[in-house]
Amino acid sequence: MNKTSIRILGSFLVAILTSIPFAAQPQVPLQIEWKTKMKFGDIASSIDGPGTVVIDAVNNTRSVTGSAYDFGGAWQRGKFQLIGQPKAFVIVTLPSSFTLTNGNGNFSIVVDNITMNQTNPIKLNKTGKKTVFLGGRVTITTNQKDKTYGNGGGFIDAEYL
Repeated sequence: MNKTSIRILGSFLVAILTSIPFAAQPQVPLQIEWKTKMKFGDIASSIDGPGTVVIDAVNNTRSVTGSAYDFGGAWQRGKFQLIGQPKAFVIVTLPSSFTLTNGNGNFSIVVDNITMNQTNPIKLNKTGKKTVFLGGRVTITTNQKDKTYGNGGGFIDAEYL
């Protein structure tokens, strides 16, 4: 066999291999499993003006600024786990804001500037998992009612890249 027949044979094999349909690998459904909700702590409004509470998703810190009173209390960043195809890349879309209400829904507070400690695209590990932490901001207005706010929340979307 000379070089010309080897090239022809090689071209023939490439043509055959590219025309054979390969079955797509079944993809594991992507899931979001909630671990913990964001908690902002015990904060009260002031007659002197508004204040903000910010939870940093990356550094796991909390700051209270403005005229809000910080009474401490338990606070934490939110946490969820992505579960899906091992080593797959995922795009997570966060809401721009969501509203929390008190138990009977008469009073509300908005959580905005929602962030996560990961950057898209997020790569799942070899077992198909990745933990993601969330942070956000609440603004305590001058007339904010003294209530426990917690009902409600936003939708997080995740899809394979």
